[in-house]
Amino acid sequence: MAWGNNDVGQLNVPPAATQPGSIIKVVASGNWSMALTHTGALVCWGQYSKCPSTTDLGNQTVTDIVAGYSAGMALLSNGTAVTWRALYNGFNVMPVPEQARAGVQQIAVGGGWFGAIQTVGSKLVAWGYISTKYPVVTGLMGVLGMGAGPHNTLYVVPN
Repeated sequence: MAWGNNDVGQLNVPPAATQPGSIIKVVASGNWSMALTHTGALVCWGQYSKCPSTTDLGNQTVTDIVAGYSAGMALLSNGTAVTWRALYNGFNVMPVPEQARAGVQQIAVGGGWFGAIQTVGSKLVAWGYISTKYPVVTGLMGVLGMGAGPHNTLYVVPN
C-alpha cells in the first residue's frame, strides 16, 4: 500500500511489489520507491521507475538497498556495493571508490549525492557528490553506525 502525492507515479506500486511474501525491504526517497524481492531482484516505481537488473549488477544477488533523492545503492551477496544515479528514462551505474569494493557490511546514501560504506572491521569509506568526485574519506575504524543526508555523511565512533 502507498499513499501521498502521485504526480509522477509514486502510488503506482507494480504488481511485482505487491505479491504476498515477495518483498523483504522497501525504501523511498524523493519521488520514487524501490523494493527488494526475496529473489534478490529490485523493483522501482515513481519518477525513477527503472532499476538495475540482476544482469546490470553482475548477476549477483542483492542483500540490502538504500535510496537517496536521485540515487540508489545496493549491497550484493559477494560483499561489494553498487551505486547508481536515477534518471527519468533509466539509470547510470556510478563507480564505488576502490577502497569500498570488497567486504562491505552496511551501506547508506543521501540526497543522491553522498555515499557511505562500512566494511569488515568497521572501517568507514565515505564520498560525496558523485558527479564531481569529492575526496574519499577512509581510515576511520570502529564505526558503530552511519548515515547519509542530502549534503553530508554521518558516522558514530566509540568515545
